[in-house]
Amino acid sequence: MVCNSRFLIFPWVKVNCLASKALSMAVRRLADDWQAHHGVRPVLVETFVDRARFEATCYRAANWHDIGLTQGRKASAQVEGKTRKSVYVRPLVRHFKAVLLNGPRPAVRRRKAAEPPRLAPDGSFVQVWGNII
Repeated sequence: MVCNSRFLIFPWVKVNCLASKALSMAVRRLADDWQAHHGVRPVLVETFVDRARFEATCYRAANWHDIGLTQGRKASAQVEGKTRKSVYVRPLVRHFKAVLLNGPRPAVRRRKAAEPPRLAPDGSFVQVWGNII
């Protein structure tokens, strides 16, 4: 699982659907890039949205799912309290639940497809095709 911790488009940038398009493009590349760099293929992306400050419109538009709220954090003498945040996730594969519960599936070895038989230059198919051309 990968966490999207920061996402910012400045308020003066006015482009229709820019945020959801940028999120969609990033998510499409994420699994391949992450595997190439870290050697592990993620199956889920998460982010946290402070609903008191933001509406999370771009996440909903990019097909992220709101799965609930965090517990927040109580204030102490050393740490300021944190507000509850909405948790949004975006699956990268269909079977993400199984992978998260059971680990990744072993790689499936695929047999190479048998090569089609080669036609002799004097074969009937080649002669018919030559007549067509």
